[in-house]
Amino acid sequence: MIKTYGMTSQEQDQVWRDWRAGLWISKIGRCLGRPHSYIARYMQSSDGNRPKPRKASGFHLTLTEREEISRGLVAGELFRTIATRLGRSHTTISREVHRHGGRSRYRATAAHAGAETNRARPKASKLAIHRRLREQVLTWLKDDWSPEQIGIFGQY
Repeated sequence: MIKTYGMTSQEQDQVWRDWRAGLWISKIGRCLGRPHSYIARYMQSSDGNRPKPRKASGFHLTLTEREEISRGLVAGELFRTIATRLGRSHTTISREVHRHGGRSRYRATAAHAGAETNRARPKASKLAIHRRLREQVLTWLKDDWSPEQIGIFGQY
């Protein structure tokens, strides 16, 4: 994963423009008001090549689709009507709306930002987040349960 060292996407673009223009890393750092060591580490984390911009796969809703969902909700349309217009499943629309505030509070830009945050990687594992679950799994492992047994029992 490429670390950004707190740089905005515009600053990252500037780093690569200046680098292509032949500026030294120390000069790039001065222009951006950042230590040259941050610029050097940022560039090293990407092996000296500009990283490809992240883009969502075709499975994820776009901001345009979310805006269309928002307009449909304001117009009082059913999920099925909105879904047909977008060429999506009505359950996709239903889940999207309920995940981001429900019919009365759904906002396209907030939903899109929330989805981007939720999609970000790397993510902490469930065991790292949930202390009680981690303790239970450790107890089972001490009792010689296999990971398969824990996984099957954890589903119920």
